[in-house]
Amino acid sequence: MDTHSFVVRSPFTAPKKAKSAALALLCSLATTTVMAAPPDMPVIYVAQDSGSNGTYADGTVSILSADPSAPLREIDRYINAPRITADTAGNLYAVSYHAGTLTRYPPGGGGGTVLRRGLLGPTDVVVDRQGGMYIAEDGPFTVSYYPSGDGQPVVVANLRPNRLALDSRGNLYISSAQEGGIFKWDVATSTLAKLVSGLRMPTGLAIDSADQVVFSVADSNDGRGPGIYSYTPGQERLTRLVGGSESSGIAMDESGLYFTWGDGGVYKRFRDESGVKIVNLVSGLNYPRDLVITPSPVLPPPHLRITSPNPQQVEHVATQRPSIQGTGAPGAAVTVSISSGPSEGAITTGSYVCEATVNDYGNWACESTVDLTRGHVFGLQALAWGLDGTSSEATASVSIRR
Repeated sequence: MDTHSFVVRSPFTAPKKAKSAALALLCSLATTTVMAAPPDMPVIYVAQDSGSNGTYADGTVSILSADPSAPLREIDRYINAPRITADTAGNLYAVSYHAGTLTRYPPGGGGGTVLRRGLLGPTDVVVDRQGGMYIAEDGPFTVSYYPSGDGQPVVVANLRPNRLALDSRGNLYISSAQEGGIFKWDVATSTLAKLVSGLRMPTGLAIDSADQVVFSVADSNDGRGPGIYSYTPGQERLTRLVGGSESSGIAMDESGLYFTWGDGGVYKRFRDESGVKIVNLVSGLNYPRDLVITPSPVLPPPHLRITSPNPQQVEHVATQRPSIQGTGAPGAAVTVSISSGPSEGAITTGSYVCEATVNDYGNWACESTVDLTRGHVFGLQALAWGLDGTSSEATASVSIRR
C-alpha cells in the first residue's frame, strides 16, 4: 500500500486505548501530524450500538457535534443501530432491521415520521433525486424500488442484500455478503449485472463524485486482506484506500472519504498538496454501524424534545432517579414535571422533576429529583422559555422496567 500521512484531530477527548487502537489498525500509515478541523466539514450523522457486545443493544442515531462535552447529539433511539441515508434536501432516513420500519427526520434531527411499517428485515435504504426509494430487505432477499407518491413497489434484485448506493445517473449499487460481490442495477436498461466478484463479506458501500465504487471487505478478491477498496468498471485490480480493518459505514463527498473504523472512531481520508492523509474526527464510539454526510450546515433544532428516558421503548433504568435529557433552542430554560400518573406507585401528576438550560449546542440534561422507578409507566412534560420569551412544550410517555 502507498505511504500516507496519518493526521489526527482530537476535538473530543478519547481514551488512550482507543487512540492506540486506531494507530495499530491503520498501521500502514507512516507519519503522524496534527491539524485543525477542515473548514468544509459537512454535517455527519452516525448510527451506533451502545451495548457491551454491539448485538441487539440499544441503538442510536446522532449528529457529530462540535461540543467537546457532548461529541454526539442524539436524535433518536432504536432496538439496535439502524441503517441511515439522506436525500438531496438533507432529510435523514433510517431503516430498523428488527422493527421493520422506515423513518424520516428533518435536516438536523427533530421528530421522526414513520413512513413505512412491516418491512422484512430492512438492511439499507437510498433515496433518488425523484424522491423514490430503494429498500433492501433481508427477509425476502430482495431490493425493491418504491416510487415517490402512491406507486406500487417494484423488485429490482432477487439476492441477499447488505448495503445500497446510488451514482450520479441514478444507477443502484448493491453489496451482498452472501454473493461475495457488488452488483449494479442500470436504471436506463432495467438490468442487473455483477461488477465485482470474489469478495469476502462486502459491507460498507459508497459512490464517489467520479462514480467510482468504494466498498469495505473482510478480504479482497486477490487476497490483500480487510480494508476499504475502490473499483472503476474495466479496472483489472482493486485499489486499496485504507487497510487493516473493515468499515460498515462509508460516505463520500468531493473533499474525501468518511468512514467508521474497528476502533470505534470516525475518520476522513483526503488528499492535499503533500499527499494522502487520514484525519480522526471522533474516537471512542460504541460500535458505529453507519454514517451519512450532508453538505449543508444545520442549526440545532428549535423545538423542545425529550430524548431520554426514551419514549419509544422500554427503558432499563439503573438508578431510581435517572438523567432526563433533550434538545431545544440554545439558551432556553427548561422545566420538567410529571404529566400523567403512574400505573403503580405514589407519583403525583404535576410533581417537579428537574430543570436545566439548553446549551449553545442545543442540548440539555438534568438529574431527576423524583424516584421515577416507583411508577413504571408515567408521562414527562418539559416546558421551555426561550431568550425571546417564546415558550415550547414536549411530552414523553415512558415505561420503565427495573
